[in-house]
Amino acid sequence: MASNRVQIAGLTEPVTLRRLIFADDCLPEWLLPDNGFSFPSPAGKIEPAAGQRVLATWEDGTPAVAVGAGEIRYAFDPGQVRRSLLREKYFTWHRPLTSRLPFNYQLAPGRFRLMVHQQLVRRRLAEDRSIFPHWPIEPAADALQWLMVAAAQAARGEAICPARPQWPEGKRAAVLFTHDLDKPKAFRHVAEYAAAEENRGIRSCWFAVGRDLPRFTPQLEDLHRRGHEIGLHGDVHDNRLPFLALAEIERRLAPFAVPLRQLEIRGFRAPSLFTSPRLDKVLSGIFTWSSSTIDTDLGSMIATRRGATTVFPFEKDDLLEIPVTIPLDDRLLTLGYRKRTWPDLWRRKLDWLTRIGGIAVFVNHLENHLSGRAELLTLHERLLDLCRERGDLWITTPSELAAAWRKLTSADEKE
Repeated sequence: MASNRVQIAGLTEPVTLRRLIFADDCLPEWLLPDNGFSFPSPAGKIEPAAGQRVLATWEDGTPAVAVGAGEIRYAFDPGQVRRSLLREKYFTWHRPLTSRLPFNYQLAPGRFRLMVHQQLVRRRLAEDRSIFPHWPIEPAADALQWLMVAAAQAARGEAICPARPQWPEGKRAAVLFTHDLDKPKAFRHVAEYAAAEENRGIRSCWFAVGRDLPRFTPQLEDLHRRGHEIGLHGDVHDNRLPFLALAEIERRLAPFAVPLRQLEIRGFRAPSLFTSPRLDKVLSGIFTWSSSTIDTDLGSMIATRRGATTVFPFEKDDLLEIPVTIPLDDRLLTLGYRKRTWPDLWRRKLDWLTRIGGIAVFVNHLENHLSGRAELLTLHERLLDLCRERGDLWITTPSELAAAWRKLTSADEKE
């Protein structure tokens, strides 16, 4: 396929939050709430050539993307901006207090930790004046991907129609159910959650902390035999791993080589979803996928707002990143959402994910102060029924999703 000539205007202004408006004939039907979206970008300017078609403008009406005669003109570099979003480089990471304590923060009672986090988050939200990323839906990285594909199609004289992913079984979106087993007590609730899923023909992924593998290997092996997947949830859930030197990260993960093989562990989830380039580098030599980032988050310990702003897998070095895309149980509790409102929030996000064709990745924590409570199991069962009864969702496991995604993307590259 012949490549299109691309021109990117020279940029001198600092990066700030700017709003881009799609032309009506270039508008994806899943874009909410209207035909525009905001994202961090320099305010570049272009002058469309004679006969060129403007696909998008800045909010003030200034042309931002124009195409014609095999040429694409951008007022910014969409690929660079998208990469920055995927790696969450648009904000300054602050190492959380939990990773700097002289002891493992999880030694404190769970209810106490939740209460402290609630107070901190509420104070920070009261002071927060930012609006990016939006929560619980933020389409920035995916809107930019759409724009780049649409511009290439328009430059070739084709109709603008970026393709949706073709998920197996003809489904419109993919769903993963995952569980984080942060502490040994969480294993008390594994059987009841697994039974709820298996009774509905569903298998999930269970992320166990490395230090707990020897003690719970028989239980995890039994889950694996029954079709579930096992993932590694760090070595110790102390939130320090991504902030260590490369050699120290390697040293802390080295003892788990045997159980990784024994349990066929191919994936990793970073404790508290804290990552770093150093950690990603080590993980890419051990695992085939990671699920350690989130599409959009509110009230994280590292930033009031954060997220990769995509609901699709993406590559981090040789590692496929599968973002968490549904608000977590601990986050909803921290933000003060009443449990009876959770299903409506899940349904809203699922409806949007189905429109865009993305992945719904659910996470819960089976500690007693979180999803280990009976009423949370009941909510999980409602969620399972909601997803199963829709009929348009491919419910799978992370490794199956990773294989399907790489097959899809490799096919796209050959076309």
